[in-house]
Amino acid sequence: MKEHLSLLNNSEKKCEQIIKLEENWYNLSLELENNKKIVGEFIFIKSSLKKTEIDIVSGLIKLLEANLEKNGFWSNIANFTAVKQLRKILKLSQFEVSYENLARLKSELDLALMNCNLLKIESDIQKIGNLHVLIEQIKQMIDIKVNPNSPTEFMYAAAELFNVLYIFGGCLIGGGIIMPSIWIPIKIHKRNTQQIKNEEQRKN
Repeated sequence: MKEHLSLLNNSEKKCEQIIKLEENWYNLSLELENNKKIVGEFIFIKSSLKKTEIDIVSGLIKLLEANLEKNGFWSNIANFTAVKQLRKILKLSQFEVSYENLARLKSELDLALMNCNLLKIESDIQKIGNLHVLIEQIKQMIDIKVNPNSPTEFMYAAAELFNVLYIFGGCLIGGGIIMPSIWIPIKIHKRNTQQIKNEEQRKN
């Protein structure tokens, strides 16, 4: 029974992690869509960027901003190299260094980072598991048979299961998310636990 409860608790924690990540993904996706409306069609970033590429571009922007008013030999060399690297990453035929273009690129880069974070969240969710599969596992574990010749043992085991699921359900409500497929096994289990208590009272 302890092993069963451990498996149930593990599935519960995975569900909580997935739901939290999905909530983060949803909020971030809304923010991304709203910012896209403000920024409009991209001018410099035409394809998806990896996190490492975003970090490099961000560093190049800072370098070009710092050297924008400088005309020294080494500054020109640094700017030339930075622009060349920038064009390579962004697949641009040309890039004119100016305050306006750098500001525009920074705005687009912020959105690219949001999109990158969305993909990271999706990857994290996939690593944890499938929410619907985990819910089915919880439903199946609730149906486990405890010694039928010992109603008291069954009752306490069922009550312990119910407490675990009640915490799980409370977490979902606390996060502002209600998932009927998750609440179904909770309600069924609560009903079965009450039936066991009634049977015990009748026997006594």
